[in-house]
Amino acid sequence: ALMTREISELSGREGMFRFHLTSLKLLNPENKPDAFEEQALRMFERDGLKETSTVERINGRTIFRYMAPLYVEEDCLQCHGPQNYRSGDVRGGISISFDIEDLQQKISRNTFLIVLFGVSTTAILLGLIYFFTAQLIRKLADARRQIEKLAITDELTGLFNRRHILTRFNEEFEQGKRLNTCVCCIMADIDHFKAVNDKYGHLKGDAVLKSLGHLFKNMVRAYDIAGRYGGEEFLIILPDTRLEQAWNFAERIRMQAKESLNGDVKITISMGVTCIQDGDGSVDDMIRRADSALYKAKSAGRDRVEWIPGA
Repeated sequence: ALMTREISELSGREGMFRFHLTSLKLLNPENKPDAFEEQALRMFERDGLKETSTVERINGRTIFRYMAPLYVEEDCLQCHGPQNYRSGDVRGGISISFDIEDLQQKISRNTFLIVLFGVSTTAILLGLIYFFTAQLIRKLADARRQIEKLAITDELTGLFNRRHILTRFNEEFEQGKRLNTCVCCIMADIDHFKAVNDKYGHLKGDAVLKSLGHLFKNMVRAYDIAGRYGGEEFLIILPDTRLEQAWNFAERIRMQAKESLNGDVKITISMGVTCIQDGDGSVDDMIRRADSALYKAKSAGRDRVEWIPGA
């Protein structure tokens, strides 16, 4: 026991650990158990525990304490026989104490760093997920807009295609009927377009159509609707426009097309104009009148604008 105390004091001074031999039946009062050791010894005797441990704060330091029982063997009875011990009884225990304050601080610091690293990594991953998700959503939105645009656009001229311009025409027609506002439409056709294709080829013909589409785009108002109706025919919808205004606008387009399009390929266009009437049941009524006015322009020598106010 004396040697044990000396080794314990030496290791304690070196900052390693301390251990202590103790018993509930003391031979040496210096080996008296403290509260943890006394409780452990009673549990060893009463419950047959093989070991126990705890963590305590002692003098501002964190101490890990461990204790295991010491059992009476035959050789021990020479000294402990008078204390009524029998072989196999718990005669005491050995208590070991470790100062784990520095270790606890390192664990806390490392835990903080691990948590910080985990949080930072998670934040970065979430940021990357958000970034790439946002990029994907934008690309999908752009693709959807592009698909929607392709679905309503005539590829050659860049104007609305027939299906979409008729859809928009129906919307403006219904609104004009409901609000009692004037809606006009213009049907335009390139004069002798077949001759252009025959003389210059279809590529040149396509260039003429593209140039005329560009001209319409530049000359219509923001709320006007221009589209390719079919072949070399074009349809322009003019909301909130009186017949005289529509005729003047068509005349400006006719003159501009005649003066500026396609350099060596001189073209003219004929146009028919009409406006909504009380008796119109659908856009078909307006289109028929505009087509009749266009036929009238063609019959009168082409390169002109004609109009039909009503059926």
